[in-house]
Amino acid sequence: TNGCLKKETTDYILHNEAFNKDEFEAKLKRKKYSALEQSYILALMELFELSYTIDTDTVLVPDLLTVNQPDEAEAHEFTLDQPLRFFYRFDFYPPGVLPRFIVKMHHYLAASHLQWRSGIILENPRFRTRALVRGDKENKLIDVRVTGEPSERGKHMTVIRHTLQTIFDSFEKLDITEYVPLPDQLEKGKDILVKYSELMGYQKIGRDEYFNGELIKTYSVSNLLNGIEKPVEKKSDKHHGDDKNITVN
Repeated sequence: TNGCLKKETTDYILHNEAFNKDEFEAKLKRKKYSALEQSYILALMELFELSYTIDTDTVLVPDLLTVNQPDEAEAHEFTLDQPLRFFYRFDFYPPGVLPRFIVKMHHYLAASHLQWRSGIILENPRFRTRALVRGDKENKLIDVRVTGEPSERGKHMTVIRHTLQTIFDSFEKLDITEYVPLPDQLEKGKDILVKYSELMGYQKIGRDEYFNGELIKTYSVSNLLNGIEKPVEKKSDKHHGDDKNITVN
């Protein structure tokens, strides 16, 4: 059902579903959950960012969405119109980051079909911007693209980065490197990335020229960082508490 879980389906799964004797242990087959217990389970799923409520009868579980991304993810606004972009690269791609991000940001979902298991397209009327946030498990990265009103794109990017950071903070030993792309290389179809921390170092000492030896070309640091705010300070997710931390080995 593409992640949509109806109340009647929940009742069937947790209360009425019968199992073949060979499939599960006898003690599991005997367990049935009352309506109150089912509500509690659904509340826990939402608390731990495994689902969000669509209406009184339906919840959506992003981790069960289709893996196929919609055509809109390759629209000109995200590919040819030079959107503001930011990348996260991981040594170990953390499971569940994009589904949890979808739960946190679903109020800004551009349209119901513009969410899939590893990505989402957001729309922020206040900023007059749209954003594509997409995970790539194979290459261990998250690609963020914001398009729309040039003067407001940076604000939308800040909201997205802050939301992702709150998710990252719930993991321990998560090694993340942030990158900014070289825009003129993107136009040529090349994702040549510069470490965000390196550009921030240039900015800190007041040096505006970044030289790329491979390309033998100089770039303006202020232009590369234009619209990218300073990193959000790392904070614990107080809403969920320390008991929700996930250790990545």
